[in-house]
Amino acid sequence: MAFRPHFLWTSLGIALVASLILTACGGSPEPGVLPSTSGATGSEASGTQVDPEGGVSMTLDASQASHAVIPTTGGILKAEGSDGTRYTLDIPEGALLVDTEITMTPVSAIEDFPFSGGLGGAVKLEPDGLFFYEDAILTIEPADDIPVENQVFFGFDAESQGLYLAMPVVDSAAIQIRLQHFSGAGVGNGVSAEVAKALDRIADRNEARIRSEVGQYLSEQRMRTLLNDQEDNTELVAQLEAAMKSSLNDVVKPRLKAALSASATCEQGRRAVQTLLGYERQRQLLGFTGPQYDPGVDLSDLFVKLGRKCLDEAYQACQENHVIHQIIPAWLGYERQRQLLGVADDSGTSDYGWQLVEKCLRFELKFESAGQFDGYEGEGAIQSRVTSSIPLRFASASILSARIEGQAPLVNENFSIVMTDDYFNVCQIENRRGGGEFSAIALAPIVKSQGENSVVTDLVLAYDPGNTSESYRASCKQTPDPNPRPPLIIEPPPSAYWTSMYKVLHMLEVDTSGRYDSTIVGGDLPVAPAGPELPVMPDFNDPAAVQAFMEQMSASMGEDAEAPSGASMPPFLLTADTQGGALIARGWTIIGGELFATLEWEKNDGELGLTEIGGFKLFHRPGQ
Repeated sequence: MAFRPHFLWTSLGIALVASLILTACGGSPEPGVLPSTSGATGSEASGTQVDPEGGVSMTLDASQASHAVIPTTGGILKAEGSDGTRYTLDIPEGALLVDTEITMTPVSAIEDFPFSGGLGGAVKLEPDGLFFYEDAILTIEPADDIPVENQVFFGFDAESQGLYLAMPVVDSAAIQIRLQHFSGAGVGNGVSAEVAKALDRIADRNEARIRSEVGQYLSEQRMRTLLNDQEDNTELVAQLEAAMKSSLNDVVKPRLKAALSASATCEQGRRAVQTLLGYERQRQLLGFTGPQYDPGVDLSDLFVKLGRKCLDEAYQACQENHVIHQIIPAWLGYERQRQLLGVADDSGTSDYGWQLVEKCLRFELKFESAGQFDGYEGEGAIQSRVTSSIPLRFASASILSARIEGQAPLVNENFSIVMTDDYFNVCQIENRRGGGEFSAIALAPIVKSQGENSVVTDLVLAYDPGNTSESYRASCKQTPDPNPRPPLIIEPPPSAYWTSMYKVLHMLEVDTSGRYDSTIVGGDLPVAPAGPELPVMPDFNDPAAVQAFMEQMSASMGEDAEAPSGASMPPFLLTADTQGGALIARGWTIIGGELFATLEWEKNDGELGLTEIGGFKLFHRPGQ
């Protein structure tokens, strides 16, 4: 009779655990003109939209909205309104700190629009408040021509509490507007008396008033250049000089003073730097180079002081409140600003920021999994349980390769096989545990905005669970008691029993995109050294190789063993995938404290007789 081992069913209680990880990954679109996609994304719906603070009521043509991710190398976004007005937003290289998704939504109407000739065209631009380190240019091609002398350039944002006069590109016959920040801009058809009235409406809004006077001056200069008008503009120049002095004394200096105070916040510092940069760009554009217009501040020194304040603030939030997603943007933002401003010596603040990032992004990932095979043909069981505790650290040779990663031993806590011979004698089994190494390849938080704040809503973990190497030695009688026939000894080489069960049940979580530089799922199972007694383990996806292996095993057992022509390996070993790719864990429960997140599961395959219960727990350990 051919001997065929049977695996007996047994039960195992399993403690569930959960866990998770994070790593900042991201791709950059190609520079140049980016394709835009139309739809309501970015502007939620058409109809009247009121700026939450700006007091500007408008009707958005949301079905014509366009959006694209613009890289730091610059790009172009285009849109067209339902009336045929065309819009082109040109963002130059060096304008953005990071790759940014931009949305441009045509405006079809503005309530109480102050210019009698009507709206020539306008767009709402998002994200609101986005600051440009180099001016972006918005070009508008209205469906109906507007005479040069009637072209009124305007903008709107939350802080201005209404419309203000925007800065045109003076040396361009096209309708082009300079943008230092978002949220919207356009052109109207109006006369000079209406422009003066519009200025009167914003007289009590100091910064908007100053901005409007600069816009009015540049509009006058553009019109006179295009119409070859040599009329004296001494009065307008004097008005502009007064506006620039007011901007310096009433806006720039107070913000700088507030930002440099001991109680200042990072937001106050950011606002002060952007205000100063905007003022300096206006000075250069208008030619106001005299000492009376000099703010008397070393921009590089100011930037370094305020940059350290922002880094400290982000680390404090990380350490005290487990806010893990702000430290990297704070550090990358500082680095990008430093490059744009040409700050070579920052007194070690860049290295200081790196140290804070590394201290903030320290985690401990705990993993536990127990797999069970309910027997060959429903008659037996294999059980294997593993655990691992992985320290995760932020590591990188450069900004682009930064990731949170870690490795640790995969400990095989328990392994057991129960089998009988053809006479249902229980074989005597010497079970041998065998572990491997667990690798957390990359961890990334999924961050979404909630009002003015952002929160982590999920995590993505790319990992390699490792290959276990369990083995056993079985002694089976082969005959009814009390037949004295020598027992059959079965001692196969180590195999990845737990790993095979795990990978079969988690096959739908495999990422084969090639983005992760590690072979995670499949590959060769652990192989015992070749020798005269035991053959090398076969490719279990090849039935012929499996059959040949079993025949070699039979021959190695000696002349007393009968050829196991009907023998086979547990079916989950035959099903294990050999294609490379990382396993991806999603769908975490975010707790947000020291125990930051958990993930747990129970999986089974009735046809294969497999069950696996396991999970992750992610602990945040800043500074530890």
